[in-house]
Amino acid sequence: MIQRRTLRKIASEIHQKLAQILLQEFGDPRLQWVTVQEVHLTPDGRTAYVIFDVLGDERMAREARTALTEVQGRLRGFLGKAMYLRTVPELQFVHASDPRAAEIRLRYGAPAVG
Repeated sequence: MIQRRTLRKIASEIHQKLAQILLQEFGDPRLQWVTVQEVHLTPDGRTAYVIFDVLGDERMAREARTALTEVQGRLRGFLGKAMYLRTVPELQFVHASDPRAAEIRLRYGAPAVG
């Protein structure tokens, strides 16, 4: 198991890099208004829960989540190039209004924010 401090540092770096990558690398209009709010890593570091929000209505949030899921592999590839990790965590995208976001916050503690 990875130390909590190390997990928070990695999550913070993932948060910063994801925000930057989404802003610079993708021209998909569904991702235009996405904001990465928090990143939480599981204790083994294999999964990163990315809590995001979208400026817009529920339909735009659903479309953004679909787009994020579609580009997940490419995002992991960009993260792999930008960070020095043996294994880039699997990315799970959760909208801030989803009840799972509250569950993730409770389970994994304080968020790592940029």
